[in-house]
Amino acid sequence: KVKLDTGAQVNVISEAEFKRIRPRPKIHATSVKVSGYSGSEIPVKGKCMVKVTHKDKEHTLTFIVVPKNVQ
Repeated sequence: KVKLDTGAQVNVISEAEFKRIRPRPKIHATSVKVSGYSGSEIPVKGKCMVKVTHKDKEHTLTFIVVPKNVQ
């Protein structure tokens, strides 16, 4: 279960939450840069594609994987 921020420019998932996904998707390299609320840059592990279901519809979304829970 994830919470999406429809106003965010990217979807972010912590590495810990990423490891709970089954089957686990592959992490791919990315040049995307992510900043927190304070404007400080957040390190990025990579990106992954995740199938999510919302209101009985399946979607494949791109998530940026970060080392820990970040704000």
